[in-house]
Formats: sequence, C-alpha cells, structure tokens
Amino acid sequence: MAINPVWTDQGGEPSRILLDHCPILEKICALNDSSTPALHLWQARVGEIFTAADPQGDFYRVRLVEKSSQSSLVVPFAKIPNPEPAVPLVLFQALPARERFELILQKAVELGATRIVPYVCRHSIQLEEREARQPKAHGWPRVILRAARQCRRGLIPALSPVMGWTQLLAQTRRLEQCFLCHPQPGAISLWVGLQHATGKSLGLIVGPEGGFAADEIAAAEKNGIQPVSLGPRILRTETAALMALSLASALILGGSQDSR
Repeated sequence: MAINPVWTDQGGEPSRILLDHCPILEKICALNDSSTPALHLWQARVGEIFTAADPQGDFYRVRLVEKSSQSSLVVPFAKIPNPEPAVPLVLFQALPARERFELILQKAVELGATRIVPYVCRHSIQLEEREARQPKAHGWPRVILRAARQCRRGLIPALSPVMGWTQLLAQTRRLEQCFLCHPQPGAISLWVGLQHATGKSLGLIVGPEGGFAADEIAAAEKNGIQPVSLGPRILRTETAALMALSLASALILGGSQDSR
C-alpha cells in the first residue's frame, strides 16, 4: 500500500496538450478534445503560454485564447524542438531531510525526468518523521507544475506515492533497464552503463546519504538492477540525483531531436 496516495499529481501522458491539426503559425488552431483535461492539469488560463504537439509529433509554443468545456483555441507562434526525452526516464529518489527534495523535484523536471518516485529505505528519513518536522509533501505537485511551466515541458512529469523498498522493486520490473547508483567496488560507471542501455524505458535509483543496506543491494541485483558508480567522490543525495539525470539527459534527451 502506498504511504501517501493523497499527495500525488496526475501528470504523465494525460497532461499532453494536443493540437487538432498541423497548424500555421499565428493562426488560430483548435485543441484536440482530449486536451480539455490536460488544460485543467496545467491550471491553464486564457492568455497563458504552453507547449503543444500536433498530430505529426511536432511541438509548438502556443497562447491560449479561448477555453471552454467543449473546445479550446490557441495561437501557435513558434515551432520548437521536442522537449521530451526519447526514452521515458524514471527517477527513484530516497527521501532526504528538509527542503532538499523540493530542489530535486524542480531539477529533475528540468533535466527530463518523466516520472519521479520518492521512496523510503533502511537508512533514509521516514515520511512521518520528515513531515512532523516541516510539512512539505502537500506542495510537491505544485513544485513540479511550476518547473514544467518554466522549462517548457510537453507534459507534466508524474509524481508517484512515497513507497517502500519492496514496492520500489516491483515498480522497476515495469522498466526495461534500471540502474542503482551505489559506489560499490567493481561497479561500472553510470556513463558506461547508459551507453550500453538499449531499453525503451530507463530507471535511476538514487539512495540516501547513509547508503543502501546490504540486503537492499542484494534484492536489487536479484531483480536485475545493475549497480553503477557516479565516480570516486561521495556525493550528497541531491547531487547524486542531479548528476545521474544529467548523464542520462546527455545521452537520451537529445535523442528525441536527433531521431527526427
């Protein structure tokens, strides 16, 4: 059972804003009927600017000029590169103390994560302890939404409920490839692992500053998750998350443009 099912958002594919047809710049264009719920997720208001995709998969910056429950109209004014990664990228992040998780959420959105999964494990802070000190979890979806708006994402990255280690392992089975960022002897570097990644979905597991317990590492390896190194230095968990996402983005985020 999820620890905090209330504090999740409804991002992901349902948040894509889709144009009804291939547009002409500066000409009014209708949105696809499926975009009405998406506008609600973006908390869109008339006059605001968003990223939308046409039926051919090209992306545009558009200004919302009319919004109704039946149909909505936009004016596309600029064609842009695909802002989404060619491979869905999931960040599994151990809960850190204080406001560092809010920083991780913001930067994960900017670096191309399509889903963010907070979790607790043996050496991480527990959600109840974290919230007792400084309640923040209710604001996580808002942090993601603001970051998605700021960096012109084509969708709002999904936020999963906080889960335990066993639940996390079950989630990774849905991915074709997953890496455990852990500095154990003999581990290949994440950069090398990413260069050999061939899956259609990718997961990155970043642990707490206390590291993973031995049985957690063993369980991860048993589930086909490959331990990888982020280098010779011990990093804070937020630094490790940003480094892992940056390396992944360098290889796959640009692929969405190279493949076109």
